[in-house]
Order: sequence, then C-alpha cells, then structure tokens
Amino acid sequence: MSPITLPLKQQTAHPELVAEFDDAFSADELKVLYRKIFGPGGPTKKLELTHAIANWFCTNAEIIFQSLSEIEQKAVSEALHCSHSVSAISFEAKYQNLPAFGSNSYKSSPEPIRLFLSKTGNGFSLRTPLRKFLSEFVPKPSKIAPVVTKSIPEFLDEKITTSRRGPETGVQIVSTENIPIKIVERESSAQKELNSILKLIGNSKIHVAEKSCQPNMSSITISSQAVGDYYDDYDNIGAIRPFAWVMLAQAAGLAQRRGTKLILTQAGSATISIDQSVAIKSIWENWLKTTILDEFQRINVIKGQTGKGKAYFSDPRRRREAIVRALKELPAGEWIKFDDFSTYMRAVDNVFGVTSNPWSLYISDPEYGSLGYSGSCGWNILQERYMRSFLFEYASTLGLIDVAFVEPFDGENDYGQMWGTDDLFFLSRYDGLLYFRVNELGSYCLEKKKTYSSAESTPASLTVLPNLHIKLNSGKLSLEESIVLDSFAIPISPTEWKISQEKAFTACETGRVVDDLRNLLTKYEDQELPQQVQGLLAKVSKQSNAVKKLKTAVIFSCRDEETAKEIASHVVLAKLCQLTNKNQLVVASSDELEFVETLHIVGYGLMCH
Repeated sequence: MSPITLPLKQQTAHPELVAEFDDAFSADELKVLYRKIFGPGGPTKKLELTHAIANWFCTNAEIIFQSLSEIEQKAVSEALHCSHSVSAISFEAKYQNLPAFGSNSYKSSPEPIRLFLSKTGNGFSLRTPLRKFLSEFVPKPSKIAPVVTKSIPEFLDEKITTSRRGPETGVQIVSTENIPIKIVERESSAQKELNSILKLIGNSKIHVAEKSCQPNMSSITISSQAVGDYYDDYDNIGAIRPFAWVMLAQAAGLAQRRGTKLILTQAGSATISIDQSVAIKSIWENWLKTTILDEFQRINVIKGQTGKGKAYFSDPRRRREAIVRALKELPAGEWIKFDDFSTYMRAVDNVFGVTSNPWSLYISDPEYGSLGYSGSCGWNILQERYMRSFLFEYASTLGLIDVAFVEPFDGENDYGQMWGTDDLFFLSRYDGLLYFRVNELGSYCLEKKKTYSSAESTPASLTVLPNLHIKLNSGKLSLEESIVLDSFAIPISPTEWKISQEKAFTACETGRVVDDLRNLLTKYEDQELPQQVQGLLAKVSKQSNAVKKLKTAVIFSCRDEETAKEIASHVVLAKLCQLTNKNQLVVASSDELEFVETLHIVGYGLMCH
C-alpha cells in the first residue's frame, strides 16, 4: 500500500481502538506506519503516534480499506464475517495466497493491513473494536463450492520412458508410452462382493490375527479370488479390497473372531439374504464409529505409530466425520479430482489433525527420518494420505464412490525431499487415487437420499405355510426385517424359515413383540395367514407374560422342621425368609447377608460345609 495523503483530523479516537493499537505495535512500528500513512515527520512519543493513527483510521476506515490490495481486502472480509480466527490453511486454500503482514523483527516494517488484522498462532483475526463500523462497507466473502470435473482424461499428463537395445543392431531404442487412468465403478460390484466375503467367513475360510484382527496373507489370497482388487501386485503394493472387507465385516458385527478364525454372527447370517444396499449402509455407519483400525496404520512406511507414538494420534472417528461432511457437499454423479477435494476441505475450514507430535513418526530412521522436520508433516503427507486410505480402501470398497486411479508408482510424488525416501516407489499404496465420484448408493449411505433402488431390486414376496414354514419367493428383506424373522424362526435355507415357539418366547423376553412378526408376514403375504400360524402367534402373545421373574434366592436347610418354624415365625427373621417344604427357608439373595447376621443375633448358627 502506498502512502495515503489524508488530513489528520483532531478528534478523540475510539478509546478501545487506541488501547488495541498501543498494545499491538511497538513505538518503532508506529513510526514506520505513520510515515507510510502521512509521510516524513510527525510525533515521536508512542501515545501521540497511537492517537494520531487511531484518529485517522476512525475517520477514513473505508478509504483505507479500498486502498488495500485485493488479497488484503479478502482477508479483512473473511475475518469480519468469521466468529473465530481465520485459519491460514483455509484462507490460502481458498485464495491461493496469504496477506503479507510485514517482518516481525527489530525495527520491523508492518504493513497497514495490520491495522485491521492481528496475527494468531495459525492465522489471523479482526481487531475487536473494528467489527461494528467495518460491517457497513466491507462485503461478505464469497462462498466456495467443490470444483467438479466434467470428464476424466484417458491418460496422465506424465509419460513413462523406457529404453532397450535392438536385437540386431544393438543400438539403444528409447520409447515413450502414456500412463492410462483406470476407472472402476463400484456401486453394483460392492453389493455382490459383500455376499461373497460373508460366505467365505461362513465357510471358515478367513483367519485373522488375535490382537489386530487383521487377515493373514492366505486369507487375503482367498478373499482376493472372491472380491477382486484394484491392483494385482500384492508383493509390492499389497491388498486393498480383500483386506477392507474383512475389517468391515468385523466392525459391523457381521463376523467375530473365535481363536484365529472368523465366524458369522446372527446378523452376518441374516445379511446374506437381505437388501444389500441396506446392509452396506449399516456397515458404513458402523465403520464411521469403529476403533478396530485407524486407517493411517495402513500407511506402512511411516513408522512410530505404535508404542509412545500412539498416544499422540487423534481419534480416527473425528477424522472420518470431517471427510464425511465434505462428501455430503459433493454433487452425486460428478467426478472430482482428489486434489480439488482436499483443497475444498481446507478452504471451508473442514480440517482435522492426525497426530499432535509428528516427531514421533519417522521413515526408515527415528532420528534422521522423523516427520517433525519442516516439509515432512504437512497436510499433503499426513492428512491427504489418511484421506486417500479412507476413501480408496473403505468408501470405495463399500461401493459409495467410484474411483479413477493409476498404479501408486505413477501417483503422487511429493515426498522426494524427505529423508529416507530415496528407495521408496510410493509413500502409500493409495497414492494412485486421482479422481472419485459419489454414486447413487453413496448418496443413500451419506443420507443425501432417503431411499435407494438398484436396477436389480424386486419387491419381496413371502409364502406362509400351515406347517409354520416361511418361504421367500422373490426380492430381499431389509436388515431389520431379516433380524425380526431370525428372532422368531429357525433358518432352514437362505430363503426359508420355520416359526419356532421356543425362539418366539425368547424373542419376547428380549423386548420383541409378536406384532413385529405378524406385521412382517402380512406385509409380504397376499393370502390370510394359516390358522396354525395365527394360533401359535396368539398363544405366544397371551402366554409371553405368564411368569414374572422377581428375585434370585438362596435356600437354607434347617436341621429339623421345628427349627425352621421357629426361625420363620421370629418377629425379625420372618421379614427376611419364607418357609418352604418342612425344613427349608427361602431368602432373597439381596437379603442373605442380613439374614445370616440376624440369625447370629437371635441365637442360630450355620452348619459347616
């Protein structure tokens, strides 16, 4: 900003602003500011300088604002309309620049922007006394929207250059080939893969580690044959979908570990025969809340995540919340470049931390390869790697997003300056993720849509037989409907059940009511329910509350009938026990201690065992 020649009005500035400037600037800084505003000369005492600058500012605030550079005006606008300090990360992501506040050393040269803004630890904020009168002429900042991509290029901008020797001449031949971008649509494939992985678990094919619950290599191989993967190079890249499905099934309670083997739970068995979109939504919601795995652990080359370093990590559930908030803002069916998605998250200040102590993390060597060094713990290294893992391995595996990618060897290469990375082909197996889009299933799981209908879905139809058998003729039941059916009936096959009186009473004892089953059957059965079924349901409804459990009790056996009667008729002990049979007394478990103590006081003792 060039010097502004304006008359110095003799008036008393707002006392709060005078105090603000006096506290914010040193005498030397005020002198520099005065010369920038008024030219050479002027007062020499700090208080006089403060009053002069504050008086001038109060009178000419709008003119001063208009004289600021465009980026400085935007900074003031953001700070004025922000209830807290403006994050430098957010501002730079939105405007690709930051305002210059001037040097901060001895005899510093502060810029006039500092009259409006004060620097904070990670950004800047508006000087409090200015808020009222700046709102009259400072415009609101522009809103930012995610930048979507109309089409995905067929190839990367970069090319692979290879060289070889000709078979006859021996002359070196140099050839260049484009790097193709692979697009994988996940919506329908994920729903089929869910059934495949559950069947593998049901057949005891999947084994996991006892502590980490992660699948071993043989299980990864078996899973990959059933569900496929994005890359085939497991030796160098590792698995993505085969690993994710095993972890997702456990996090959602569809499978549980017995020793090292995974077995299906009741919910897992029910999931095989229900609407897979409903099941996937449930799995997704469970994954957002799980602590079974921190996705950052899948970035294997970054060490120090366990032991002492683990204590510094943020809660992955909070990180997932931030990413999901941003996903909900994306238009369904539109591709977005991962880099643009990351920029959008920062621009709207939807940020998160990974660790509060990057010095505890390292590559190759704890001292020289520490991520605490400048340039080694930025948003691109920590947050973006976490985001790629979460999106590529979990959101995409579940079918919420379609993905466009290259091999990680050809992906993000922003870590070359970090110590210990010379021999790395990539920082994480997810570095190849370039674009993604939220599909219809994703919109449903993110609750952007209330319902989801796949092209393959058909209405459910049931037949209820007199022998208490229930057959699923077509379509699929929802997860809740399947759980209801499994609560009252014994599964015979994936499409057939038999109503069980024993299971029905058990279901009622755990909070279910008979109408849960009756409503389900009448919803999908066109005919009137058979009399045998109606009779059983009526019996269970009537008899489900026939017996009430009161208290657990202890039975005491007396040496003879006379002693039992004496104790049972005692004025105090009669309140604690009840005579049963000839020489037995029943005492509530909660009264046992008081009963025994009172026995001793009255004059009776217990037999030795």
